Amino acid sequence: MFKKKLALLCCALIVSVGLQLQASNNSISLNKPIASAITAPACVVQIESITVSACDAATNTYSIDVSVTYLTVSGNLDINGTIFTPSGANNEIFTLTGLIADGSTGNTVLVTSVDDVDCWAQDVYDAPAACAAPSIDLALAKTVDVAAAAIGDPLVYTLTLTNEGGTDATGVVVTDMLPAGVDFDSTSDAVNAVYDSGSHTVVWTVGGFLAADSPLTLTISGTVNAEGVHYNQAEITAMDGTDDDSTPGNGNILEDDMGNACTSTPVELCEGQTLDLQAPTGLANYQWYLDGTAIDGATTENYTVDYAAPGSYTFTADTAATDGCPASLCCPVVVQQGVCAPDCPAPHCIPMTITKTN
Repeated sequence: MFKKKLALLCCALIVSVGLQLQASNNSISLNKPIASAITAPACVVQIESITVSACDAATNTYSIDVSVTYLTVSGNLDINGTIFTPSGANNEIFTLTGLIADGSTGNTVLVTSVDDVDCWAQDVYDAPAACAAPSIDLALAKTVDVAAAAIGDPLVYTLTLTNEGGTDATGVVVTDMLPAGVDFDSTSDAVNAVYDSGSHTVVWTVGGFLAADSPLTLTISGTVNAEGVHYNQAEITAMDGTDDDSTPGNGNILEDDMGNACTSTPVELCEGQTLDLQAPTGLANYQWYLDGTAIDGATTENYTVDYAAPGSYTFTADTAATDGCPASLCCPVVVQQGVCAPDCPAPHCIPMTITKTN
């Protein structure tokens, strides 16, 4: 009987914290409660669930919603290095974003009280498979067979298109903008590379370009028809999908989908004539050169060449508004003193009357 009664009292003691026992011989009695504060429960966090979103194809990322129950948490919660401030609702969903989709399994989520590192919980989940579109990286290069030519000389431009990304490309179009000082003659692919006389361009419709393909080439033949620097530019102007490091048709000379080449034809000046040179605006630290020597004071985008100073003119500048790298004229402006007709033609023959008198 004593053993049974003791067991019941012990069970009651587990629930009735703060009661005092007093034993006498074979009996046990309860005295009045001890005056003391009840200890608050310890910090508790628990992960109820982890919900994984689908992969976002635009960024190849996903997010997770972590449902957390927490008790007696003071301060913030650290979830995989991201700090969250609980609202005090005891159960909340916290979202982690920008996670790279790679199909990995058993990824750990660790929730820790910032103020009590011994108060934590963890669980695992599987990431979605990668979903980003395949990487495409096309590059275009351009050369010309001669750097200097006279009026009437032929030129041959060579365009080289390379697939650097290891992924098939489709819908590829390249546009070559011929300079005004060069007449169009022909292309090496008359079917897919067509000349448009209205815009003075050659449009090369490549279409599909497999990753395993060798670089593609196109030649464009023309004839010089004027003095000056003939600056020829070609660019990938269309393609399906997105290129890794360039945007088709945006005219950005710093991207690898644009190729440039130029040829110089001497400009003849007559005595009394000048030639105004204009570099692109928006650059920094301009410097003009004559035959490779810096011209004192020639540090703006404009420079005027006089008849008395023939030679080869170039300039350098910094692309401060873009990447800050140095830039220079692709080929020089060559100025020659011309053999010019005089202002007046040969003397006019004026008739006169001769009268003989005695």
